[in-house]
Amino acid sequence: MSDFPETVTPTEAEARLARESVKELARLLESNQEDPRFRLQQDGELADPIALPLSAIRVLKNILAEMAQGHGIAMVPVNTELTTEQASELLNVSRPYFISLLDEAKIPFRLLGTHRRVRLVDVMAYKGRNDQDRLKVLEELVAQAQELDMGY
Repeated sequence: MSDFPETVTPTEAEARLARESVKELARLLESNQEDPRFRLQQDGELADPIALPLSAIRVLKNILAEMAQGHGIAMVPVNTELTTEQASELLNVSRPYFISLLDEAKIPFRLLGTHRRVRLVDVMAYKGRNDQDRLKVLEELVAQAQELDMGY
């Protein structure tokens, strides 16, 4: 997506390091320590301790968990506004279909001149609702298949 932050895809060595780091951060978060401090080390030299908010540690753990699986990462603030092209790419739908979602008021938007802008948080909320609807339909199909003894 254009104008989005760079996507970082980890190497195998970085994924391995991320797996180790996730375990350490998970242990730290489970300890319920209120003011955790870290020391970074570079070239054998220890830096002064730094404190991080627990919410930042949770986000860092989630980032590292994705990297540990070899997934690429890009960070975008939730209040970011997207073009219709960016949002349609994010949802993996065509731009005309995405615009129809806006016209049907399924996703809020604002006009910037003649251009529509949507908030990332609203696009992700729609995606979450859509995913829930799909899961519900899938569960209904599974239940029907079991009732009909279709063997799966």
